Amino acid sequence: MKTLMDSVLEKIDFNTSEITDKELVDGYFQPIIKNDSSSLIRNVKTKINYLSLKDKKIVYSINNSEYLNSYVCSPFNQYFTYAKEELVIVKFKFLKMILTLVINFFEIFAKIGQINKNIIFNNWLLSTNLYTSINENDLEEVVAYSKKKYPNHAIIFRSINQKIYPGIFSILKKSKFKLVGSRQFYYADPSDANIFKINNIKNDLRLLKKSDYEILSNSDILDSDIPRIVDLYNQLYLDKYSYNNPQFSVEFIKNTLKNNLFTYYFLKKNNQIDAVVGLFKRGNVVTPPVVGYDRALPAETGLYRKLMMISLLHAKKANSTIHLSSGASQFKRLRGGSPEIEYIAVYCSHLTWSRKLIWFTIFLLVNKMGIPIMKKFKL
Repeated sequence: MKTLMDSVLEKIDFNTSEITDKELVDGYFQPIIKNDSSSLIRNVKTKINYLSLKDKKIVYSINNSEYLNSYVCSPFNQYFTYAKEELVIVKFKFLKMILTLVINFFEIFAKIGQINKNIIFNNWLLSTNLYTSINENDLEEVVAYSKKKYPNHAIIFRSINQKIYPGIFSILKKSKFKLVGSRQFYYADPSDANIFKINNIKNDLRLLKKSDYEILSNSDILDSDIPRIVDLYNQLYLDKYSYNNPQFSVEFIKNTLKNNLFTYYFLKKNNQIDAVVGLFKRGNVVTPPVVGYDRALPAETGLYRKLMMISLLHAKKANSTIHLSSGASQFKRLRGGSPEIEYIAVYCSHLTWSRKLIWFTIFLLVNKMGIPIMKKFKL
């Protein structure tokens, strides 16, 4: 007798084939290097370069100020511009007022301290950067190279956490990188059978089983479909959440789709795509940087629920942990998502005292005040 899981799995043609990491890196970054970065991600102005290590090459972004950039390469946006937007979640008026005053005061000094003058290694210009292995020798090379070539830039790694990348977290801490909290994210291990016993997960499986949507993947999509994909992403990530999120162009989606850099799944009905999720995988971790759906459709259609279930099942098929990013915290908690604090790792000991002071101040404010707030309000 077929189980609920079996019935759902039969509906989806999962694509878990992988390209090499070199093919992934080259395919993703070459168009960004050859063109202006903002032609692929509209709110990102940066330069990309490579550093060749012993057995790998690692990309990095280079910035000097660019205060209007997305947080993916702008700590100023991360800790000031975007932070002020996030205060709408705080319901206590007095606390919100105090936090607004603190942010407004310190953002002046952040510019004076040139917070955006940095190089960010392994920066994929996505909300979540995924990693391959980094050892102590790699890190020594990165620091020595950076201090010589960019002596006035802070050295940064984003998307660092203890649960998914405990080894990298430990090496960075040991190497005198300052770990500054950035957000609370959620993750799940779909190999844990208990996840699929959660009532909300079972309900989502039933919803997907009954769905009359056709589930398509990369090879089913035409170039003429891509503007619709961009629009669906924009409806959710930009219109609903924040224009500080990466603003992907048609060319970005086309490159990641047609060259199989991301694995996409689409929900299509009546000759129209109504929802999309694009999954990025490195090593044994999957994350969905592209998610979108038609917000004009009734909530009971459950498009987001279906997309997240497809993502979870894809991760299960790929024997991978799924990094669910931040946001929609209650939704993710009710489906077995575990919360964890994510950090950016900053090396600034070679900089002037004023540059070090701003990072030390942000470290104190975020780690002593921001992280407890993230945990209390389940942000």
